[in-house]
Amino acid sequence: MLNMLHSTGLPWFATIPIAAFAIRGIAMYYVTGVPARRRAIIRAHLAPLIQARTARELRPIHAKGKAREVNPFAYSFALFTKPLQVVHRTARPYGGASFTWSTVYNIGIFLAFTESIRLKCGTRNGMLGFILAPFQTLLSKVDPVHFPPAPDVIAEKIVARLERAYEQAVATGGDAEQVRFYIDQVQERMPPIVNSDSPYFDASTLVEGFSWCPNLALLDPYYILPVALAAIVLANFRVGNARRGPRWFRYSGLTAAALFGYIGSHMPAGIVLYMISSQAAALCQNLVMRRAMPLPPTITRCTRATRSKARSTASRVY
Repeated sequence: MLNMLHSTGLPWFATIPIAAFAIRGIAMYYVTGVPARRRAIIRAHLAPLIQARTARELRPIHAKGKAREVNPFAYSFALFTKPLQVVHRTARPYGGASFTWSTVYNIGIFLAFTESIRLKCGTRNGMLGFILAPFQTLLSKVDPVHFPPAPDVIAEKIVARLERAYEQAVATGGDAEQVRFYIDQVQERMPPIVNSDSPYFDASTLVEGFSWCPNLALLDPYYILPVALAAIVLANFRVGNARRGPRWFRYSGLTAAALFGYIGSHMPAGIVLYMISSQAAALCQNLVMRRAMPLPPTITRCTRATRSKARSTASRVY
């Protein structure tokens, strides 16, 4: 799809958002969006049953917590996971399961598109590499022979090339002036930082960016795209069903926005642009579903009537 849209003459800063809206806003709307909304409607109708079962399941957990029979971490973890388990078990027989394969499908499509853009830009940094970086670091420390650490920093690559150039110049018998001249020319002879040898690399991604960031293979120097990503994630979280949840769930949108902003500051501009477009498509999808398939009001238990003690009239003297 990226090649087809780009072949029409569109620059990459327009091709990537159009592809994101076509996949997330149109195709995945019917594949995952509509079924997920129907399951949410079913869970809204089952709210009284879910509340009753959740209160029953949390009663022994609260008792153990007050008696200090469990450590605070296990107590907090149980309070967080038990309601989710109750919702899933209660709504699953009626077709309203909370966790389905659609979540895995969404994540797979997201990672596939980010990897496609990474290959187009010829860069090494991507979402999949960001996720697997801790495991790669662990393997390089456990077995550095079979899993050598890759030089991720550009300065390390330049230093390594300068050292090889110096060794080669010394081996050929050149004097200090020739070695210095050769080292000065290394940067001009050095190939670009991007992986231009990749068959998927497209050199147009280096010049078809924005005015402040024309190279989509590099980081945004002004952090405009990461800030926009954090803002759109927060807006998407607010427009969704966060208002129906507890307070800690509503305020967790700030944490998610900060996390995405941090990730966006370490990703190439092309990948961050796709993430912004994908979140914007999800925001539009939520707005459409709020009108086309509104959630019913949650059924809650009635508040107990206030009882006032009536004054007895039997002892009145007329």
